[in-house]
Amino acid sequence: MGKLIMGSLLMWAVSSNVAWGQFAPFLLEETGYSQHNPDVCGNVAVWMEFIDGDYAVRGKDLATGNTFLIDAPNATQWDPVTDGRLVVWADNRAGNYDVLARDLQGGQEWAIVDEPHTQGPHALGANFVVWRDDRNSPPNVPPEFMNSDIYALDLRTGRELPVCTAIWDQEAPAVSGNIIVWADYRRANPIRDPLISDIYGYDATTGREFLIASDPDNYRQVKPAISGNIVVWADMHNGGDIWGYDLESNTPFPIHVGPYSQNDVDIDGRYVVWEDSRNGADTDIWGYDLLTGKEFPIYQGPGHQSDPSISGNLVVWDFPGPGDRDRVWGAYIPEPASLALLAVVCPILLFRPRRRRRRHRTAL
Repeated sequence: MGKLIMGSLLMWAVSSNVAWGQFAPFLLEETGYSQHNPDVCGNVAVWMEFIDGDYAVRGKDLATGNTFLIDAPNATQWDPVTDGRLVVWADNRAGNYDVLARDLQGGQEWAIVDEPHTQGPHALGANFVVWRDDRNSPPNVPPEFMNSDIYALDLRTGRELPVCTAIWDQEAPAVSGNIIVWADYRRANPIRDPLISDIYGYDATTGREFLIASDPDNYRQVKPAISGNIVVWADMHNGGDIWGYDLESNTPFPIHVGPYSQNDVDIDGRYVVWEDSRNGADTDIWGYDLLTGKEFPIYQGPGHQSDPSISGNLVVWDFPGPGDRDRVWGAYIPEPASLALLAVVCPILLFRPRRRRRRHRTAL
């Protein structure tokens, strides 16, 4: 039955008259403040907002239109992510960056980790919160000698576990189900070549660590994201290409390989999205359909479009606007008018958000 549904969906995608790239963007919420680093899952979107000299977290339920604000006085709330139930962010109200969470139903806040070193960036999945952690790094060393590791909290048991404590930096974690992925600098030499990085994974069910991507010419593999069995990342060999890896077949595959820079990739289900500079200094948002192998522009326009996030068929991103303020915009793939047919053919495949989250893009 699943193959029949998937086949029907694939046939529709190939034969339909959907005009890829002609998606109507919309502003999520005009607040008068600069907005950055959005994340979305289901109907809930969250982002950073620069208010009175510090960043706070704002979110919106797109189904109800209700908004919320997380803003501790004299502190910075940084890089929020959501799975639709929780919001997780980095927070320095205790004097160093910890990872905090809020339950969107009950409103309770608590610390995921408040160990007295810097934690973050981070990612959120159905079972785990994962983050970069500096607790094992030597004090007072230059950045190239940092030794950041990957830690996780099992949301089902409340147990914290070290995911990877290898030499040098591990960063930009992402998680889907029980699989955690990250960018790993264990092959780097902090003096001669500090920028050699690979993509690694960890199966929290078996405790097995495994290599996903390593370039023989030592070009960096960065910023992984994961959804189900598919891992995606940016390969800096040509200035930035997008690659994928199927964990079931242990097979890498290209998503976009070409000139110019492609970076800041995200994935959910069948769709991959990224920031793309093929049209010059102004970057655009592009997408790729894993079912059809079709690449398409999501938004092309003046200015620096950046930091895309996707859930189901909804993409959100940073968009520069008047007053030198970024705002968070969104668009549906395809346009909402075309979604009715998809809803009839396969509502579960398109509208059920996978609880995955990528590495977040910004560093603390």
